[in-house]
Amino acid sequence: MIKYGIMSLDSRKCVIILENLSVVGEYNTKFNEILELSLDEQSIYQADGLKTHIERRHPECLGYLDLIPQIIQNPDFIGVNPREKSGESVELIKRFDSNILIGIKLDTKNKYLYVATLHEIRESRIERQLHSGRLKKYIVDEQLINVQKNVCNLLQKVV
Repeated sequence: MIKYGIMSLDSRKCVIILENLSVVGEYNTKFNEILELSLDEQSIYQADGLKTHIERRHPECLGYLDLIPQIIQNPDFIGVNPREKSGESVELIKRFDSNILIGIKLDTKNKYLYVATLHEIRESRIERQLHSGRLKKYIVDEQLINVQKNVCNLLQKVV
């Protein structure tokens, strides 16, 4: 992974974030339409410390760490944690062998998005949050799905 240093400029001083960050995806502004947010299209970062957090708090999820880009690119469900400040966090859930949630937060001081956590979420909790409206099913554009299916069918015929 490419490592980045983030620098934020304001009129009085320059703030440098010392921890190493890696780009793991791009924020999809389509989430804004569904969740009524106004986050800008920008890179999403992962700090080196996320792995340590997962090892300590959610060790059963270590194998999903490398799947963060896939979760960001194509989540099954999206939502906002009501305990976080409005417009400063997004939750993305992807179904694998387990349902995996990643929490993405906005660093308001330095103006960048980062993956704050990754953990399992029970199916019953997803259902409750869908029912309450906290989570929304994320549906990819149907035309894109049809194109992908056609490409797969063509590849199967070639092989």
